[in-house]
Amino acid sequence: MGKNIREWLIGAPSDVVRQASDSDLTMVWQGVNNEGIFAVIDCLEIEVPKSIRGNELEEILFVFKNLQSYGVPLSPQYFVSGISLELDN
Repeated sequence: MGKNIREWLIGAPSDVVRQASDSDLTMVWQGVNNEGIFAVIDCLEIEVPKSIRGNELEEILFVFKNLQSYGVPLSPQYFVSGISLELDN
């Protein structure tokens, strides 16, 4: 968290990850939620290596490696609202 994933409700008063640094991450929406809290939606682009592009996609796996960088165990929850694939011909 903080590299390519961050909290979507970045205006929340709680202790959340508000910044992300990955160049493949693009903010695609920002605004205020129904409760008046500033929020964002990000799009993360992941390039598939050419050596495996001819294979079938069977699953997308989210892996959390708890680095305890904040001094406490983290318990992230992932919310994925869509996945799109761009195919090269």
